[in-house]
Amino acid sequence: MITKLYATFDKKANAFNERIFQAPTDEVAIRSVLNSQLHDEFLNNNAEDFSVYCLGSYDGETGKITPEVRMIYQLIQLVETDKKTEDVKGE
Repeated sequence: MITKLYATFDKKANAFNERIFQAPTDEVAIRSVLNSQLHDEFLNNNAEDFSVYCLGSYDGETGKITPEVRMIYQLIQLVETDKKTEDVKGE
């Protein structure tokens, strides 16, 4: 099975987070960030400094990693979307 590899990039540190995670699609990766990392107070307070990147793909049968580094989302957009969702739920 081929999955994609993702990590967050910290603009102020000019480095990727060491916690790399797998997801089948970009959309699932974004949902994963919303469900886990965005509930972190540090990330919420500094969301403008972080972006989610796809680092490439991983083939679980062969072990081959194919690099394809590209930004898929800025955390500030995810935080704003999450806050809008909470506002709608609260109405």
